[in-house]
Amino acid sequence: MYKICATQASKKRQRELEAGLMNIMLHHQYENISVSDLCENMGIPRKAFYRYFSSKEGALYALIDHSLLDFAEQFLTGGKTLKKNMAEEFFRYWLTKKDLLRALEYSNLSGLLVQRTLDMIKVHSEYLEIFFPFITPDSRSYVLIFLVSGLMSLLVQWQRDSFRKSPAEMGEIAVHILTQSFLP
Repeated sequence: MYKICATQASKKRQRELEAGLMNIMLHHQYENISVSDLCENMGIPRKAFYRYFSSKEGALYALIDHSLLDFAEQFLTGGKTLKKNMAEEFFRYWLTKKDLLRALEYSNLSGLLVQRTLDMIKVHSEYLEIFFPFITPDSRSYVLIFLVSGLMSLLVQWQRDSFRKSPAEMGEIAVHILTQSFLP
């Protein structure tokens, strides 16, 4: 898949390669991009790419995963405490990643963002109890799938609507959906 980099220099280089893939994806369907295309576009030898990724799928997964991890780092303060205005911050963060959202949409890969988010949350399951202390452990994974899929779907629709609403407005919509009953 992709290498977990130990040094700041290698992390920086890996992120540059990820950004290069994203930039190409803004104009070309992912399925039509080859590792050679990426390397040629960035002016690097193929072996430089393979130092960090085993395939172009590895580069795509790293691009998504690193965006999710960056958000999680900002989202949680003091380790395991949620920030007060988390819904608005969620949309504010993803507004800074609008090129990634557009690139994924262009290649019909928005669903991969949802799946990688779910996979990452399952790996870090210690946070599930913090987020959902009132839900039984048997039901927690179903609630998680429902909430994450819904929230990420709102994000994708927001991108499709060209980010017309502000992050604050989107945060209000998300909170309203999550706190209000759909029943009369």
